[in-house]
Amino acid sequence: MAAQEPPGTDRRLWLAAAVIAVAAFVLGCIGSRGALDAPFRWTDPVYDTLALFVLSFNMDPSTSLNIPLDIARFLAPAATGLAGFTAFYGGVPVPV
Repeated sequence: MAAQEPPGTDRRLWLAAAVIAVAAFVLGCIGSRGALDAPFRWTDPVYDTLALFVLSFNMDPSTSLNIPLDIARFLAPAATGLAGFTAFYGGVPVPV
């Protein structure tokens, strides 16, 4: 017997949120490496990228924000919002 999914959940929305999040993470790491000064640990770009997902990006915009980092600045909150939207509305049963 196959497991039934609850009504209202949509795997495509979860997949879209995951793809956007992975793209934002990769672009954020690439962009942060280019924007940071030369001596840095490998955790610095990762930490800066994770900060994008919770809207606590603290890099000075007057520094050279490269294109990958600029794209990631918008993709990361979009992925977080889409995941939150999907979790909230996907769990609410829809009357049929």
